[in-house]
Amino acid sequence: VTSSASTPNGLGSTTGPSDVDTSRDEKAEAAVDDNTGPFVYDLFSIMVHSGSAVGGHYYAYIKSFDTGKWYSFNDQTVSAITQEDIHKTFGGTQRSSMSYSAYSTYYTSSANAYMLMYRQVDKKRNVNGLPRDELPEHVNRLVKLIEEQEEEGRRQLELDRTVCKIKVYYRQKLGVPIMEKRLEVNKDKTLKEAVAVAHKLFALEGVVPIERCRLVKYDDFYESLERSYEGMEDTSMGQLLGGVRQAYLYDLLLEAREEEDVFDAYAPSGCTLKVFEVVLKGGVVRPVNVIHTSLNITVGDLQKLLERKFKFPAATSRIAMEKYYLDHALLSNPMSSLKMEGFYRCNKVYVEPHGEGQKAVLFSQTKFFSVLDGYAHSINLQITLPPMQTEKEAAAAATDGGVKLNNSPSAADEKTASKEDADKDKTPADRTITLKVDKRMTVATFKEQLSKTVGAPAENFKLYRTYPNGQEFEVTRLTDTLSQYNSDAKIVVRMGRALRVGEVRIKLFLLKINDSEYSKHLVDSVVSKGMTVGALKNQLVDDLKTAGSTVTIDPTRIRVRKKTWKEPRTILLDNQKFDLDIIVYPGWESYVQELDKEEELTSSADTAIFVRHWKPSSHTLGPLEEIILKDRKVETLKKRLSEISGIAEENVDFAKGRGTFPCDCNVLELEDEVDWNPPVVILSQYPLYLSDDGVVLYFRDHTEPTRKLTEEERLELQKQETTRLQRSTVRTTYSYTREEKALKIYTDGSKSSSDSEV
Repeated sequence: VTSSASTPNGLGSTTGPSDVDTSRDEKAEAAVDDNTGPFVYDLFSIMVHSGSAVGGHYYAYIKSFDTGKWYSFNDQTVSAITQEDIHKTFGGTQRSSMSYSAYSTYYTSSANAYMLMYRQVDKKRNVNGLPRDELPEHVNRLVKLIEEQEEEGRRQLELDRTVCKIKVYYRQKLGVPIMEKRLEVNKDKTLKEAVAVAHKLFALEGVVPIERCRLVKYDDFYESLERSYEGMEDTSMGQLLGGVRQAYLYDLLLEAREEEDVFDAYAPSGCTLKVFEVVLKGGVVRPVNVIHTSLNITVGDLQKLLERKFKFPAATSRIAMEKYYLDHALLSNPMSSLKMEGFYRCNKVYVEPHGEGQKAVLFSQTKFFSVLDGYAHSINLQITLPPMQTEKEAAAAATDGGVKLNNSPSAADEKTASKEDADKDKTPADRTITLKVDKRMTVATFKEQLSKTVGAPAENFKLYRTYPNGQEFEVTRLTDTLSQYNSDAKIVVRMGRALRVGEVRIKLFLLKINDSEYSKHLVDSVVSKGMTVGALKNQLVDDLKTAGSTVTIDPTRIRVRKKTWKEPRTILLDNQKFDLDIIVYPGWESYVQELDKEEELTSSADTAIFVRHWKPSSHTLGPLEEIILKDRKVETLKKRLSEISGIAEENVDFAKGRGTFPCDCNVLELEDEVDWNPPVVILSQYPLYLSDDGVVLYFRDHTEPTRKLTEEERLELQKQETTRLQRSTVRTTYSYTREEKALKIYTDGSKSSSDSEV
């Protein structure tokens, strides 16, 4: 509805709320009463669309039959409306800036009535809504439930307006992951009462007495202590936090102190220090605690503070700070303030308490710096080792020239186990360990160091990186460093010959073109730069033996061809070289195809094509065969098809299969589903585009008649085809829309010669 219309009982026939002029409505009602005809209707609902043709929102205006008042039903909101609101749905191009809608344009109204609902006026038949007491019992129960839910929602909303909700954190000690909870406390509760709620929230009863706990202002983003609330224990949380808000710009931290300690006051604009102790003898860095101080104190004051808090001798202790990421600086001037030294909201400081090592040399040449540097670049790796061999397996491996694992733990293993507090109850089969390594070392160096733990030379085992989603990828770049690994990254060790520089591990699949499951993984093999395809064929014999495969192959009766997704494509010649003529990469996939005779394809100019014989007289398909073409002329193709089938060359029709290999098709649809005899002279022309090996073509004798099937034969053949195609591992998908052909219907049952080809 884009304009208002004057009708005997139009929009004005309705009655509006009592606060608007209803004289016009009363006149309309009187007109209705005076009209004795049977086709008088009363408007009771308007469906409204707000927006434009691009998008918008729908809602409804509905009139109450009991009161005559109109209401807006907009999603979950129901509200009374005036006659003026209804008039706004008349549409038009005029709209004020106040009625702007995100979906509106200059040429549309922000709201338009698009459907009107009327009720025929008949006082004998018209009824109003049922009173509450006349509703069925099950409806009354449902209404009561809805009212209770609404009341509960109102109570919860009112409660939310009085409850402060803020993040609260707790950390038992430095070096332990911080815990996070959501503190919900009434705004009238005091800070002391909020501490009790937080204490219970973190289940600290019996762990830390509540008297040794307090809440302080905390910034999780900077991990900084912002301020403490001394003397404000009886202040309400609403006043302390600045009222009830949807979100706060800061958090709270529940602190716990030792029995003999006293809480320090945290002044705003201070500095948070994470304190670590450095033990030079063992090269150990261990976390101590977190403290808060002023940026204006000097380095000498900081030494005294650390002596008071942690008993580090101020006279001998040396302090270093992490100035930038992985960059440490010695605080050598006791008169310099922390602010001048570059401290900010949160900092890491490292304390060497006893002044050991040389002080006269540069800091970068001291043992103190060396320990810090090693600590900053260290990560923990979770290493899963292969199961231990039994003595019998080890002896067999040694006899076969395989890899023999050293099952006896070395001194290095025992030292690692003691450092990492290994679980003594683990069974011998459990070979998961944690190693601390320098992430600047290369993968090759890491393997050399790991070889003692594995019990085998580095070249006889492989590394796989396990990602959080469970995927595993072999680590092949030996010159890469471990800097890309995070702490606690997972590495799996598997026995087998590791890759050398310039080598790539590839996956080989066995191709059997006439099997329903034509592609099966055969073996993984290793190729190196400059290695020929012929050498790979000879190597496969040993690879299959090593893998324990039951497949036996004759290197002179196989071919290797590229695997594109599941498609068998370009055939690789014996003299072609990997990484020179053939680009390979980790995980590269290829097919191995067994041949009945020696390879016929001897040049990259030759083309190998799969063909299938379609026999319309019996509605059957022959098996896939492969032919080699020395050129890509259509006459050459027809000549080869004639040779393998016995069809006269001039009678050969051919068509390109559609979809993915093996391009299977229902025999009942094959005659019309593909384009027979495309108008080309060269096979690489449109629409064939036959420019690579592995294309599937159908062929037939066009003089062979198509046998007509009875309805029973057609149904039976359809069942057989459905079963056959369902067994196929790859469904046919069409990559382009086939050309539509005209359908001619002959009403007299005849067909003229001119219509022989539609």
